[in-house]
Amino acid sequence: PDGQVSKPLQPAFNAHRNGQSAIQMGSSSGTDVVFATEDFDNRNNYDTSNGRFTAPVDGKYFFGIQFYTGFSVTAVRVMHANWTKNGSIHASADLFGGISNAGGTHYHPTVNAQIMMSLSANDYVTFRLGNISTTGSGNTYLYGSTGTRFFGHLVA
Repeated sequence: PDGQVSKPLQPAFNAHRNGQSAIQMGSSSGTDVVFATEDFDNRNNYDTSNGRFTAPVDGKYFFGIQFYTGFSVTAVRVMHANWTKNGSIHASADLFGGISNAGGTHYHPTVNAQIMMSLSANDYVTFRLGNISTTGSGNTYLYGSTGTRFFGHLVA
């Protein structure tokens, strides 16, 4: 139809962790998160075995994550997570920002982080867990669900 643009070969993907085991975030600092199930991957640039998106062409790319989590600690101050480029930290993505289990013993916050990155062909990007600051003892889970996802696309 007039005025509509379709770009079926535009690099774009969405992957999630549905059916994967939960990750205990408190003991997983430095771990690249792997999202093993793809909803779509237009150019087969996301690798479900290692969590890497590899740029097929030079350009500006948009990436995002959403984490569905569970905590039985008293409170979470922050998790210092990172976007990596070719295995090295590129930018921080500090998650959570001071939440507590007031009124209960377990709570389930969802967090999001987005970034624009300039990539050259064959550069790869992952999302890496970092140190988490909590109060009290208990668990800090990143759940294996469709609510835990990694997505991205070429912008320009």
